Amino acid sequence: MEAVIEPKTINYSQKIELPPSTEEVPPPAKGCCKRTGMFVGYAVHDASRNKCHFCLAFCSVFVVVLSILVVNTIVSVGPLVFLSLGQK
Repeated sequence: MEAVIEPKTINYSQKIELPPSTEEVPPPAKGCCKRTGMFVGYAVHDASRNKCHFCLAFCSVFVVVLSILVVNTIVSVGPLVFLSLGQK
């Protein structure tokens, strides 16, 4: 005789208690300069913790911006190049 496994019922109304965070979050800053300083502080803190991720993100943004500049320059100078080639 085989054992029958009964499915467990899930109580969706049960609230889950999360443990408190170990990192202290400063209160929101007021004013434009204070908020900018807060964002810069968070960015520097995150970049110092994850140096590899920061370098990878910086390089990928640099490559994308550089390629957009090259394409934009080619498109803006393209008609002049074709016009000069057509006159020869």
